[in-house]
This record gives sequence, structure tokens and C-alpha cells, in this order.
Amino acid sequence: MCLLTVSRPGEIARLKAHDVDLDANIVTIRGTKTEKKKHSIRQIPLSPTARAILIERMKVSTEDGHPYLFTAGGSITVSMRRTLKMACEKLGIKYGRRDPHGITFYTARHTATTELAHSNQVDVKTAGTFAGHSDAVMTLYYTHVNESVIQTAVDVLEKNMGSGLLVGAKAEPS
Repeated sequence: MCLLTVSRPGEIARLKAHDVDLDANIVTIRGTKTEKKKHSIRQIPLSPTARAILIERMKVSTEDGHPYLFTAGGSITVSMRRTLKMACEKLGIKYGRRDPHGITFYTARHTATTELAHSNQVDVKTAGTFAGHSDAVMTLYYTHVNESVIQTAVDVLEKNMGSGLLVGAKAEPS
């Protein structure tokens, strides 16, 4: 859900059934990074996958009698982290905060923001709205370099600026 809503793990852990409006096809994310700041409320349209996950979690939480859709107590638990670690190990993916390439629940927020930014289909303001950011600077902080785009940048610079610089000179073969 963090990937599909650009939400913080704690915000997803605190989701309740009344935060999901299937008729309007939205989920209301209530949260803030710290208790000192004003609580933010944002409504995120549901993708088909997010909708299916929420429907399943609403069913399970009703059966279990828990008020929260993803957790019993509304917070990320050691058991959830352990499960994520086991899944990463099984898939051969690095896990943990101590590894610069390791996956954590919070990684999903950065990944989702980066995917939106690199899609060339969503502007920074819209990506920031999903993430609950008040300005584009914070959204850009969450956006990471996509290694495959670096070569595209080189190609654009070569096409637009480099090709005319070697007039009369012989370029090295690539």
C-alpha cells in the first residue's frame, strides 16, 4: 500500500475501514510525520490493485475484530519487519537500513515518488500531493536518480550540444 499510495508505513498501519470509500474509489490517509506538526489529511484515488488489497484487508479485519486494516494495534510491528526481511531473503533482495541498498517499509515511499517523477506523465506538484508534501523541494528530496536515465541525459546533451562542437575535427569512435 505504501507503493500504491506514496504513504508512510505508519499511515498505512493506522488505516481503518472508515478511511476507505469504495463508492468514491478513494482512501483517506490521515497522518503526520511528527506529533508536533498539524495532521494532514489527503485523499488518494485507488488503483485497481490498491482497491483489491483494501477490500481483502477490510474483510480480514472485520473477521479478526481489529479496527485497523493492516495491523492489530495501528503501528508497524517487529513481526511485520521480520516478514519483510524473510521475503527479501527469499527473493534475493537486500534488506535493512544498515545496507545502503536495503529495502525497508519506508523504501516504498521513496520508490513510489521516484517512479512518479521519472514517468514523464506526472508533474512534481501532483507527486507531492500524493505524498502529502507542502512543497516541491521535499518531493524532489524523495526522488532518487534512475541509473538508466543517466545515459539518456548524456544522449540528450550530445544530440543538442555536442554534435556541433567537433566541426572539422574527427570524433573518436564509440
